[in-house]
Amino acid sequence: MNKDNLTKRINYLSSNFQTHIICPYCKKDFLEFNKNNTNKIFTSRCESPDSDPRDDKFFISGILICKYCEKGITFLGKGNNDLFEIYDKGESYDEYGESLEFLAFAPPLELIGLSDKIPPKIQESLRESFSLYFLDMKACANRIRETIEVIMNDFRIPKKKKSKKNKMSNLVLHRRIEEFGLKSKYSEASKYLTAIKWIGNEGSHSGIFNEESVLAGYEMLEKALDLIYVKDNQKLLKIRDKILKTKRYS
Repeated sequence: MNKDNLTKRINYLSSNFQTHIICPYCKKDFLEFNKNNTNKIFTSRCESPDSDPRDDKFFISGILICKYCEKGITFLGKGNNDLFEIYDKGESYDEYGESLEFLAFAPPLELIGLSDKIPPKIQESLRESFSLYFLDMKACANRIRETIEVIMNDFRIPKKKKSKKNKMSNLVLHRRIEEFGLKSKYSEASKYLTAIKWIGNEGSHSGIFNEESVLAGYEMLEKALDLIYVKDNQKLLKIRDKILKTKRYS
């Protein structure tokens, strides 16, 4: 998981600084913030000397630039003035400065690695979830759950099945994942997908999606995609199991 790309808030905006957000194009350098590339619209502002500077609130848009490939991404955020403790040459003092909370990026940041081996439709679904992460946590989690449906479709896991009475009945996502996991090579991945589905269900019923749950869902989805499509570790797992089998009683 690209945890550097999960930064939601930047405190004390200087005129020019490097963020911890990895460039979605070259993936080789961090994106740079430059106030000259931004526009602000104030929603409230302190108008008199007696006003609290923290009453300044605004929306901000701009471009983050990668120095390595020189490409940029646009961002939308909201900000406000706040009081910060500044350390300089062994001394500290308080100073008002601006904070920024990101709401959206275009193109969206990659929150987990996307191998070329992952089918385009699944990558597209994931990127839609990435675009929602900063703006709407519930919508993001729902999109992650929908990505599991796309994976099931990719493997042509049926949405309907005949009952013992020879009637067609709909298969809910849980049952589709179970069908998928019947193949031994996907049994481990199916466990991750089931856990992600439960995270989505819990949030849907309670109406609350917290960041920790969504991040857990992304981490498990990244592992599941690795097991299903990338499979770089399959050879190593076979060697492990062979050693454990032959050395069981040593």
